[in-house]
Amino acid sequence: MAAQSERGDLDGLRLTARVFFPRFSEELHAFEPDERSYAAEVLKVDEDLDLALLAVDGAPEHLPRAPIAAEAPYPGQRVAAIGHAGAGMLWAIKGGEVSSTGKLSGHTELNIQTHEGDPALLRKVKATFDRQGRVLQTTAEILPGDSGGPLVNLAGELVGVNAFVRTDSKTNQWLSFHVHLDTIRPFIAAVPARARDFMPDPWRGEGARASLEDADLDGVVDVLKLQRADDHGWAALIDLDQDSAPGERDAHAIARERALDVELAILFEQDTRHFWFDRDDDGVLESYLVDRKGTGALDEAYTLAPGQAASPSPALLAAGRRFDGGLFRDAELVARFRRIGAIVLPDLVAEGEDEARLPDPLRPLGGDVALVDVDEDGHRDLAREETAFHRRVLIDLDGDARFPGDAARARDGDADSEAPLIDVELVVIVQGARAWVFYDRRNEQRFDLVLHSTNRSAGVAHDAWSREPGGALHPRPEHAGRRLVRPDLFVDPALRDRVAALITDALEPEAVATDDGLGSLPALDVSDDAKVVVPDFQGREGWKNAIARVTDRGRDLTLVDVDGDSVGPGASAHDAALSIRAGEFDAEFVWLRHSGREWAFYDRDDDGRMDLVLYAGDPAGAREAHAFIPELAAGVPTLRSAPELRGAPLIDASVFSAEALRERFVIARELLSADRDEER
Repeated sequence: MAAQSERGDLDGLRLTARVFFPRFSEELHAFEPDERSYAAEVLKVDEDLDLALLAVDGAPEHLPRAPIAAEAPYPGQRVAAIGHAGAGMLWAIKGGEVSSTGKLSGHTELNIQTHEGDPALLRKVKATFDRQGRVLQTTAEILPGDSGGPLVNLAGELVGVNAFVRTDSKTNQWLSFHVHLDTIRPFIAAVPARARDFMPDPWRGEGARASLEDADLDGVVDVLKLQRADDHGWAALIDLDQDSAPGERDAHAIARERALDVELAILFEQDTRHFWFDRDDDGVLESYLVDRKGTGALDEAYTLAPGQAASPSPALLAAGRRFDGGLFRDAELVARFRRIGAIVLPDLVAEGEDEARLPDPLRPLGGDVALVDVDEDGHRDLAREETAFHRRVLIDLDGDARFPGDAARARDGDADSEAPLIDVELVVIVQGARAWVFYDRRNEQRFDLVLHSTNRSAGVAHDAWSREPGGALHPRPEHAGRRLVRPDLFVDPALRDRVAALITDALEPEAVATDDGLGSLPALDVSDDAKVVVPDFQGREGWKNAIARVTDRGRDLTLVDVDGDSVGPGASAHDAALSIRAGEFDAEFVWLRHSGREWAFYDRDDDGRMDLVLYAGDPAGAREAHAFIPELAAGVPTLRSAPELRGAPLIDASVFSAEALRERFVIARELLSADRDEER
């Protein structure tokens, strides 16, 4: 709708309701009833007033203009709304009269359709309406698609702009609202000289749930997260260098005041992801990148400068696509980006090597905290903490902890019984794919062992450290490759017995060892849904149904029946697959691969029991393979480290005790190699 004001014609300009404008490179068009379209730019927009001013490129001379009315509209005045609601309707004029004028803040119930009577929502809506200008309510029955069209008096003068419709929750009556003339006049009084760079604001989000997060669990807040209302998108404002700690300030106050020194801002809106960078840490987010499809492939990049138009930057786009932190000019910011980015954007950012970084297991509880009595004995056994980026479970195995807020533990007239005492023996922290498990093995109120997994879906530790009383860490490779939760690590049998019952709330069952022998390693069982392939090796004598490849629950297994006695020569490959799923396949060698780690299980003496396991945490060779020998100690299964076999090849025929098995295994290796080459 073109307009004419007291200043004269706003030549080539159109006033309309605010809509969801395209970003930067996508074109915006205005069109006439004859379906000719004209490119348009957004000069000005006000989301609170629901108004926008467009500049139409090459607007025709005959473009109709609606003069601005000199008199304000009044109740009872006859008006007409013009619009194009779509849904099969043509351009339409809808007559009616002004019912009332004013601000909506006194009528918030009109906006409540599914939350009637919710005081918090009423206050939120009222605060939004307080920021808006005056509106008109009319009996002209506009539809949602009519927004942006003019509301004129009988003289054809503009008195409003179609804005929105609401249903009165009490009468179920359809109500039409329009931006008031008194709000329009000051909006069009000043026309910007250039088009606006219309991009979202990561700080803005009416009704957003704000929370302060310690994303990397180092004890310092580094992220302000804004979860948009109704979960329609979220933003993360990230202080990478942690130089603006919020102290005791409220998260919502920080969001309102923008009181965080942000080097990286992220906004997710439906399928679109937006990124802002302060590359030189000068307090200005000068780089803006967009991923329009949410696939991780950036589509556009712009450099930003105060008072200047955004400038497309192919070089910035190329550098940003790597998501490796290279956009930052400071090496420390690059490292921090890789650490925190891997947590906030795990699908885009690969974390750098930082194995010795351990979170504080006993930092104060925050976020959503639940105290749980798992075994229903009247004592709170664990505290479960959930935040935007991690889950932490503190487990009291001996029943003597007093968690904050646990009034049930204040008893027996103990003067100190109300004071929190976080005496827990096991702590699990899960963050994305990572998990840490802290053990107080001797119940000394000191965590003396930490197991860490970079991919907890495998359920095993990839790194481990013992911790001295002074805090010094020492690598413990003998715990790598074994399950994250091992009850037998506790010295006290009473504590061991409690682990299985209490750990279910913290990690998946695959992460819990059934014993400290072979039961502490990944299971070799095969599910009914597993994909089982039994190659025929072109009829190679003696090898029918002796080798199988299995894909199951994220694992790849190769099973070799070295002596060939599992399935008879007359059986089919289907019979062999059934035998494998039933756990009846007698393999003397199993090669297991999961999440970049590998295990080789050997039955060296062909007695039906695996008696050697080699584990490679880095099959590429940067780390030597570790060797375990299953044993019984006083009738209890254990794994003994075998340093004499450390660094041995993962697949090694020489470990078999019988010459016949060694010779057969050499052939098996050749067949497997040929099979993989053929598959490729």
